[in-house]
Amino acid sequence: MLIKEEIYHNVNYLKLGEPRCSDDFNDLMEALNKLLVKEKFSIIFEVEGPSHFNKEQKRDFGKWFKQNKKLLGLHCKQFIRINNNPSKLSKLSSKALSLAMPCPYKVVESLDEARPYISV
Repeated sequence: MLIKEEIYHNVNYLKLGEPRCSDDFNDLMEALNKLLVKEKFSIIFEVEGPSHFNKEQKRDFGKWFKQNKKLLGLHCKQFIRINNNPSKLSKLSSKALSLAMPCPYKVVESLDEARPYISV
């Protein structure tokens, strides 16, 4: 289940919660595409439990990212990833992932921890 909430003006919280739905991937992609038309926005993204995206969906997301990287760089003020799974922390906060992001990128453990990094 995808939760979408604008918590401040153009600060968008996207959470893949449980239970998962078959439409989660399409809902996430639709939400991201809607953000790309905004002038300036921030994303706070959280995944509860495993993502459960299949190989094709992961490949499609990679293609979407490559196609939209320039727009993300122009319009996304920051991308904050909430991660409370220690086994994924090193992968999500790796230097390679930070360098791949076209906008400022931060990994935190909770929404409360993300709030100080939110620029409105």
